[in-house]
Amino acid sequence: MNIMRRGRQTVQTDYLPGRHFWGRAAGHRINILGAMLAIAFVTSFAQSVKVEAMEPSYLGRSLSSWLADFNNPTSPNAERMAAEAVRHIGSPALPYLVERLSESNNIAYLKILKKWQKTQTNSAPPGVPPPSPRWEGFCGLDALGVVAMPALPDLQKLLEEKPPDPAVLYLALRTGPAGILLLNVCFTSNSPELRLEAKVLRDMLTENSEVLYPSNPEAPDAPSFRRRMSELNLKLTRAAALEYSQTHPHAGSPDRPEPSQSPVSQVSDK
Repeated sequence: MNIMRRGRQTVQTDYLPGRHFWGRAAGHRINILGAMLAIAFVTSFAQSVKVEAMEPSYLGRSLSSWLADFNNPTSPNAERMAAEAVRHIGSPALPYLVERLSESNNIAYLKILKKWQKTQTNSAPPGVPPPSPRWEGFCGLDALGVVAMPALPDLQKLLEEKPPDPAVLYLALRTGPAGILLLNVCFTSNSPELRLEAKVLRDMLTENSEVLYPSNPEAPDAPSFRRRMSELNLKLTRAAALEYSQTHPHAGSPDRPEPSQSPVSQVSDK
C-alpha cells in the first residue's frame, strides 16, 4: 500500500482493484450501459411487433384467432369457417402450425389440462377444456391437405411418442404420396398401436374412404376433422378388439385380461 504523509494528514494513494472502472469516467460508462440496454429493449420489442405483424391473416383476423375456433366442439360452423380460413392462407400458415405441434407445447398443455380435470370432478355439465395448441395445429394441417407436405418430417418425429397420437399418421397420409411411403414404414414399427393404425389406414386408402379423403371437403356439410377423427378412433377400437380376439381365442379363459388391459390404442378424445 502506498502512503504519503502531509504533515499530520495521511493520504492513501492506491485504490481497490477495478478502480479503473470508477472515477470521473464512471458516469459516462453507466450512461452508455443504460443506452445499450434501452436499445436492446427497443430492438427486442420491435422484433416482437414485426413477428406479430408478419403472422398471416384472413378477413381481418389473424391465423391464431382462426385456429382458436377449432377448440370449440359445440360450434361446427366456427370450425368449418376456421378450416376455410386456413385453406385461404395456405402455405404461409405452415410455420405457425408446426410450432403448435412441438413436444414442449404439448407437455405444457397436458399440465394445464390435468389441473383443469381436477376442477371438473363434481362439475355437471362438464366445462370446456382449455385450448390445445397441438389440436389447433392438427386441424390446420388437415385443412391444408397436400399443401401440408413440407410438415411431414415434423409429423414423423411425433410418431416416436409413446403412444403416438392417431391423428399424426392420418395427417401424414393426407399429404400425398410421401405420406404413403411413411405409412409403409409403419408396418414394421416397434409400436403395436402404430402397426395397427397402419393396417386400418391402408384399408381406408384402398377403399378411398370418405373418412380419409372427403369427396368435397369445402362443402358446408363436409365432415369436420373432429368428426373424421372420431370415426377413425372407432375403426381403431374395432380393429384392436378383432386383433385381440384372434390372438386370444379362449375368450372364457380366466387368464383373459380386464377390458382396461385390452390393447386398444389410447386415442385422443378429439
